[in-house]
Amino acid sequence: MTEIKLKKGESVEKALRRLKKKIDREGILKEVRNHRHYEKPSERRRRKMKMARFSAMLSARYADLLIIESPGPSAVQLANALGLFYAFAFHLLEFTPPHGRPRHASRDS
Repeated sequence: MTEIKLKKGESVEKALRRLKKKIDREGILKEVRNHRHYEKPSERRRRKMKMARFSAMLSARYADLLIIESPGPSAVQLANALGLFYAFAFHLLEFTPPHGRPRHASRDS
């Protein structure tokens, strides 16, 4: 069970903010949401494979943007996080011209 202790003179709002951050870091809300409905083992496997394919695609797409000296678990996590950031920023900056219509890759000029 997650708990925090109020510091001397700390407001309730600030303590609540700390509690929410701690719960988010521990992944409790994500786990509760996943357990709201029963998920068949085949659905769970399918969902995990889909997430793995997506993160692998992003890592491969943006691998040339990252320079990593020694790949380790933290380097892979950094690459995934930066890949998502680059994907979002690239989508916003490159594929949406000022007039609002998306540009097609075949008509790129």
